[in-house]
Amino acid sequence: MEIFNYFLTFHDKFANYGVYHLRQERKDKLQKDSLKLAEDCVQYALLATESAFYPCLNCANKDSVFLLEGEVYKYGYTCNGEKGRYGSAELIKQNLMFWVEFKGNVQECMYMELEKIIHYPLLPEREILMTNKI
Repeated sequence: MEIFNYFLTFHDKFANYGVYHLRQERKDKLQKDSLKLAEDCVQYALLATESAFYPCLNCANKDSVFLLEGEVYKYGYTCNGEKGRYGSAELIKQNLMFWVEFKGNVQECMYMELEKIIHYPLLPEREILMTNKI
């Protein structure tokens, strides 16, 4: 709490010197982006569009994992839409599809992503991966 009070004192002491001010367009952008984060977010899954090996970024002992068409490759959330998060061409090149599972504000989408990740061990593809059936 002391650090916070120090910051307020420091800020009040120097804020009125007029050295640094945000331009109005930057203030407007901050306001617009804040509202966007509050409402226009999605929780998504990247799904395999064909049965094939896909890079495994979290595997300790192998660099790829075999997924069947329609199985989950990754969960995430974004407030920038599919094109802001991934380019459509990039997803097509990687044989992945962006599938919106939930729409809401940033906090709701973060919660839904966490819920999906926690429940991931219950999915059939996770069981196959863990038991090394491939």
